[in-house]
Amino acid sequence: MANFALINSDNIVENVIVAEQSFIDSGALTGTYKEITNGGRGWTWDEAKSIFIAPQPYPSWTLNSDNEWEAPVARPGEEEGSEKDIPLDEIEVGSQTIFDDKVDVLRESIRADGLYDPIIVNSAYTLIEGHHRFLACKELGFTSILCYVVEEGKSYQWKEDSQEWETTDYPSE
Repeated sequence: MANFALINSDNIVENVIVAEQSFIDSGALTGTYKEITNGGRGWTWDEAKSIFIAPQPYPSWTLNSDNEWEAPVARPGEEEGSEKDIPLDEIEVGSQTIFDDKVDVLRESIRADGLYDPIIVNSAYTLIEGHHRFLACKELGFTSILCYVVEEGKSYQWKEDSQEWETTDYPSE
């Protein structure tokens, strides 16, 4: 079984299904389907590069040569390349209250739409934010997950209206 994205005439993912390749090849479905390993509804299929590209998070962000969206201002307190795919088994989860119903909802959302918000880890790969997303991805069989690697005790969120990063301080564990 694999995930397949239904691509519309504008190369936008309309839906994602789980099916056998033989079912897709059988012609039982109408439309164009591409196998998808990361992404979901709203993502764009780039035929020339044979990749799915995430939706633009903010109007001011631009697509870089690695096909990742970048803010017009660098995230503070972090080195270049601080957003990266990290193997799940390298992330230290720690203790956190987990709500199974929240994991269930996130799992279905991520299955359909992909992971939009990376989890946040520190430089030692200790999970700071995104415990439910982490578990949902693990249950879906992800082997790695997109992470923001942040300065110990800090996280940053883009504010489109002011074109700057807002800093959030986290207590040390």
